[in-house]
This record gives sequence, structure tokens and C-alpha cells, in this order.
Amino acid sequence: GPLAYAEIARAESKIPGRDRRVLCWYAAYLADEPKALDADEIKAKIDALDGAKRDQVARLLTALQEAIVQSPWSDARNYEIRDLVGRWAGLGDFAAAKKVVDLIDDPNTKSDARTNLAGAYCQLIHQQIDQGDMKGARASVAEAEKAWRQVPNFNTALEAQYYVASSWIGFARGQVRSGDWK
Repeated sequence: GPLAYAEIARAESKIPGRDRRVLCWYAAYLADEPKALDADEIKAKIDALDGAKRDQVARLLTALQEAIVQSPWSDARNYEIRDLVGRWAGLGDFAAAKKVVDLIDDPNTKSDARTNLAGAYCQLIHQQIDQGDMKGARASVAEAEKAWRQVPNFNTALEAQYYVASSWIGFARGQVRSGDWK
């Protein structure tokens, strides 16, 4: 039952390198016992573990970015940087993703990267809507549109426009669901 999950999490937390497992066991505990007396303490532990992992991933992405930028092969570097845009956006660091786009010197690859960025914003928008954050979703739609408007390649721009249009549809559904028409 739920207490066993918490005990397993505590035991796993004493073993180095088991942070993700600890996080999962605590999450299982809260899923089975959402009103547990120690729920706030467990949520804080989950947040701390998740934050530590995000910081670790950000450090790895920074190291990867530095290595890619130093690559002597321009074509490979551009594609790797384009993919890095998606990785930063997936981590939720859109500021870093935007900066990485500027490192690409091939116009077509830059179009692809901006399309990836617009697509990532669209995923964020849907998450924001699901969480009831309509103000954040509205701001993210504007950012997705900015990314799309910077796409010079016609075919890629159409793909980016599709992402933005689907975001507006999701945004409208979220407004209907939440009653937030502002």
C-alpha cells in the first residue's frame, strides 16, 4: 500500500544515484494517499529532486552546446544546434532555446529550428491550458507566433503556422472550459 511506497522511497534515497526512483516512489505514495499527513513534506522532496535533475540536465545541455559550437563541421553543427533548440525547449528553458537558434548560420536549418521552437511552445501552451494558466498560455501563443514569423522558408513556415493555429484552437477550448474570456 501507500506506506510501503513511502518506505521504499526512503530506503532508495539512501542509495546514491537513485533519485529518479525515489521521485517515482514518492509520487506513487501521493497518488495512493493524496491527503497524507506528510503530503506537503513529500511534495517538497519531489520538487527538490525534480529541480536537482533539471539543473543537472541544464548543465549537460550547456556542456553539449559548448562542444557543438566548437565543432569544425558547419553542416553537422547546424543540425546539432537545431536539435539542441528542442532539447532546451523540452527542458522548459525557452530563453536558452531562442539564444541557440541565433547560433545557426544556415537559413534552412534556422527555419527548421524556429519551427521546432514554435512546436515546443505549442506543447507548453497545451500544458498551461490543462493547468488552467490561461494568462501563461496567451503569452506562449504570442511567443509561438513570433517564432513562426521569423521562419523564412515557405514550407517550414506553413508547418509552423499549423502549430500556432492548433495552439489558438487549444487556447480557445481552454477559455471555454475555464470561463476565462479575458
